[in-house]
Amino acid sequence: MKQFKIFTIFAFVMSAFVLAGCEKNDDNGKVKVDAQGLTQNIRDLIPNDILQGIEDLGMPIYGGDLFLLLIKFI
Repeated sequence: MKQFKIFTIFAFVMSAFVLAGCEKNDDNGKVKVDAQGLTQNIRDLIPNDILQGIEDLGMPIYGGDLFLLLIKFI
């Protein structure tokens, strides 16, 4: 019985940590992408001259948005 009580307290404390660790996003899960379908994180990570060189070689750059990927093929 004592082990069950300790487990219950432990589970409650861990649940409190999990719930307190979650934070609400103001963007409602929507990621803002530019005209090429790239996010600002990608733009900050990869310089524009590298992205332009990849495009000049004819390689497509997909930012991860499936909707924009489908539009390119339609």
